[in-house]
Amino acid sequence: MKYRIRFTEGKLAGEIFAISGNTVSIGRSHSNDIKVDVPDVSGKHVIINVEDRGITLDNLSSKRTLLDGVALEMGGHYDFLAGQCVTMGNETAFVLEALPNLSDDEKTTFPETGDGVAYQNTDDAETVLKSSDEGKTVIPDSVAQEVDVIENNKESIPEVIPQYVIPESSSSEEQTIAMQTRMASAEELEYLRGKHQKQRNRKIFTYGIVITAVVVAFIVLYWTVIYREPEKFVSWPKNSQGQDVSELVILKDTPLKNDIALEYPLVKGTSVKHSAGRVEVFTCLGKYHDVPFRMILEYSKNKTSLSKDRVSFFEEWISRKTKGSENWNFDFIRPLDFYMTDHGIPYLNVSYSRTVNNESYFGFAVLIRYMDWSFILLKEVPMRERWRAEQFIQKVCFFQFSDRFLMNHWEGMKEFYSGTAEDNIVEAKALLMRRSPSIWEKAEYLLRSALCKIHLSGGKESARKEAETLLRSLRNSQIEWFNAQKIAFFLAKNKRHNKEMNQVRETLKAVFSSEEDLRFHKIRQNKWN
Repeated sequence: MKYRIRFTEGKLAGEIFAISGNTVSIGRSHSNDIKVDVPDVSGKHVIINVEDRGITLDNLSSKRTLLDGVALEMGGHYDFLAGQCVTMGNETAFVLEALPNLSDDEKTTFPETGDGVAYQNTDDAETVLKSSDEGKTVIPDSVAQEVDVIENNKESIPEVIPQYVIPESSSSEEQTIAMQTRMASAEELEYLRGKHQKQRNRKIFTYGIVITAVVVAFIVLYWTVIYREPEKFVSWPKNSQGQDVSELVILKDTPLKNDIALEYPLVKGTSVKHSAGRVEVFTCLGKYHDVPFRMILEYSKNKTSLSKDRVSFFEEWISRKTKGSENWNFDFIRPLDFYMTDHGIPYLNVSYSRTVNNESYFGFAVLIRYMDWSFILLKEVPMRERWRAEQFIQKVCFFQFSDRFLMNHWEGMKEFYSGTAEDNIVEAKALLMRRSPSIWEKAEYLLRSALCKIHLSGGKESARKEAETLLRSLRNSQIEWFNAQKIAFFLAKNKRHNKEMNQVRETLKAVFSSEEDLRFHKIRQNKWN
């Protein structure tokens, strides 16, 4: 099916243009296939598309455009049927006309006129070219009259030069190439640019919504599921019920297995290595079990320790650790401290640092002695966790002691009381019979000297038992008397009798004058519990 455009109104009224290509653009710009030089027509007003399914119309103008009297939207794509009228602006209008397909016998070819315009088949059935014997073209009278009219009114007919009209003889490939080389108008470019920008903005908006939703979901997941409030200082690990999780290492290769044990946090991944004279525990500390923690307990029995004070003994152990090794770095030994209650179990501790498998560790070494046994516990964490764990690993005992261990506890000393072990026991027994708190310190010194001599020289077992019995009796008396004085102190405090309070305090200081006793420090620090 062939189509053509007939202008019915406006400056081009009466003009006919054949649609010979795939598209025909109409507007005021020179780049159009049909130029309509009218102010109320856009540079690129409409485009007519020839498609397999028919003719369509694209409205590119923001100015007035009507299709059979119905206003068209800018950027709209519409079906365009033969007989429909398009109005551009206020005055210009054209109609789409369909031409019937003619067979080869029905086609009529007209020669070109002097001005180079080719006239094609018309509705006049009599317009058939005839050739004379001389080979000249003969034009029928009806056609000749039309030609005369055109020639006589040549000046009054506007000159319309269709742009990029491709002859029918051209191939479809040539038509396509010709149409692709056409320059787009400013309005068409602006329209396409705006359309592209809208699509781009729509994509950006969609991507922004998706990304925002993902970020919000991640934040909610992090704060509700993943995030855990960090611990400022580490604590003993707990289970889901909020209870401490711990386990004991019993020192089965010592006669003290029922009196002393090593307690450690029992969490997932904990390992314990037990060998003769050594226990090594790898575990974790903290609410979230996130601080690696190592404990190494070294214990041994050595009679020579009975004739050494605890500071000298500890210094010798430190010297052996650092001898020939730059791996250990010990600080100064800290003042005497105590575990348990009443007279307490004295211990020394020192901080240190060392490197193991390219990892730096910080920790504390603790010394506890009992008779001729020594127990040295190393407690260490990675150096990166020192600021959170230092106070915890220093203060927590990690030992479990029985009441019998507390009451029977004694250790060696540098200087013994003169005389034999039996003489020391007899003198201490005589002092205790006087039941005077003022002589308790001397009685304890005599009993410790006797016990050290018995273990060093292999004294009688009966003497050892008698000395231990007297020592327990002494400590029970000290506990009872101290508790009675504490009650008296609080009664005076409630009555605000400052004189009585000071008298009780001074009496206690005189009785517990040895730094080897926990109560010596509690009284002077005014800590009664």
